[in-house]
Amino acid sequence: MRFLVGALLSVVIMSATNAQTSNEFQTRGGFTIRRGPVRGVFTPEERSNYILRRAPIYPPEALAKGIQGLVKVGHEIGKDGVPQQIEVLSGPSELVNASLDAVKQWRYKPFKLNGEPVVVEMTCDINFEILPVKPVARTDNP
Repeated sequence: MRFLVGALLSVVIMSATNAQTSNEFQTRGGFTIRRGPVRGVFTPEERSNYILRRAPIYPPEALAKGIQGLVKVGHEIGKDGVPQQIEVLSGPSELVNASLDAVKQWRYKPFKLNGEPVVVEMTCDINFEILPVKPVARTDNP
């Protein structure tokens, strides 16, 4: 079963690898999931399993050139909550390294299925957008 799950920066698709020995089991929501890579329904608390989620640093060269865009990054979240198997799926090449550097620093509370930590596959969209700068009002009297 496949379901989309929202996240702070993007729409995130999560899938968990089941370590069960039977071919089927029931989730909290009553869905039957077959053994193997699956996508599941996660509660709002589970969707925010971030312990640490650092924003990427906008590359100065890309900023100077006005390069913006979406970088799609795929990775697994290990049973220990550390991202692994990180890869860029698409996006402007000038923004790739900043995205990879950010995801490498992210940390999660381990995802659990039937009370056991599981490896979760995640795809996230990191949006680099140049926003207009608003003038700041002066508070001092020259």
